[in-house]
Amino acid sequence: MEKPTTASGRERGSVRGRVLVVGVPAPDGPHAVHALCGTLRDRLLASDAEVAVLDVAALVDPDAATVEALARVLLTARRLGRTVRLRQPSPRLTELLHLFGLDDVLPTDSAPT
Repeated sequence: MEKPTTASGRERGSVRGRVLVVGVPAPDGPHAVHALCGTLRDRLLASDAEVAVLDVAALVDPDAATVEALARVLLTARRLGRTVRLRQPSPRLTELLHLFGLDDVLPTDSAPT
């Protein structure tokens, strides 16, 4: 059985060194956000990763709900003493993060992991 991968081809939820890479699907409601936060929490607790890199390439049409979902994921990681970076954000998502004032707390990941 093939393991799910992120848009960049990495195994979804893989840990590389002290970095956890998690693919973020397009949210389809509040239950999806809750599930994503729970999944991230469980994977961070099960690893020694200090940083969660969220592959957000699948978020092709982001809106305010998308930004809220990412903010909730950030809070989940911070409660565990971890940090979050975004990988492959669309120009629209980058713009929305700036407009919401979250571009400093949800930085993009320019270094390969």
